[in-house]
Amino acid sequence: SGKIGTGMFNLVDHDGTVRINTLVHPTRPIPADVTRVHGITNLMVQNAPTWKEIWPEVLAVLSGRKVGIYNAEFDQISFQVG
Repeated sequence: SGKIGTGMFNLVDHDGTVRINTLVHPTRPIPADVTRVHGITNLMVQNAPTWKEIWPEVLAVLSGRKVGIYNAEFDQISFQVG
């Protein structure tokens, strides 16, 4: 199972163009203390796509590109899909 701990995914091009900006339905409820940090609630993500549903679009946008990731260690843990 996935480990997505937050409910938003953003992908921005090198020139600042937003390629993907979406809420993500996590695989478990968002704890209240996490909502206090980023403001994303369970209600906000209840009808959002799952990480598995947005992955094909992410892969298409990233295909053939060099990728830089801000806070990569966190993202690698948070976006594991099983």
